[in-house]
Amino acid sequence: MIIRMTTSRRPQQRYDHRLRDLVHSTGDVTIATALGVPRSTARGWLAETFAPANSVAVLVEASRTVTPSETTPAVLADAGVENVNAPVDELITTGVLRRVLAFTELKFSNSMIEAWWRSLKHQWLFLHSLDSVTTVRRLVAFYVQEHNTVLPHSAFRGQTPDEMYFGRGDAVPADLTARAAAARRARIEANRSAACGRCPSIHAAA
Repeated sequence: MIIRMTTSRRPQQRYDHRLRDLVHSTGDVTIATALGVPRSTARGWLAETFAPANSVAVLVEASRTVTPSETTPAVLADAGVENVNAPVDELITTGVLRRVLAFTELKFSNSMIEAWWRSLKHQWLFLHSLDSVTTVRRLVAFYVQEHNTVLPHSAFRGQTPDEMYFGRGDAVPADLTARAAAARRARIEANRSAACGRCPSIHAAA
């Protein structure tokens, strides 16, 4: 016996394509949610703007900020779909940039920058509501500035990346060593001079 089953699937809601285009161009989902579009739908529209083909726009923008040189700027990347696709391939053939693939054209990987990206995402970006491209740009700019100029790096013996790169932090390792030694001496003195009033002092016991 065959029983016809009724479906519980809700009819698909259609929205004005101009609203979708506006989210694409501004990167702001609140424009749509304010008009009744579910946030999940608006986020889906925004995600479309992060398609692999948009890597071209990022690479072109980066190429405009590099220091002028006689050689073509090189981009070290892995073989992910965001780096190896038809639009990016077409850009590379123009000669604006030269793409070098880790573990393909090089014997080493790009693991160091991948580790940096992981820190950026998990220790900073994912702690915030990423509801627009503007928000992402602002958060990334802040993290890059702090990482390069404020945060000390253990591999650089306490220097920041900028201090290491520009040679401005040669005195930092020795200064940190001296301060650590002074803090240790102060801590020892403070611990030795502490007394609860009931226990005999070190000098009395001696």
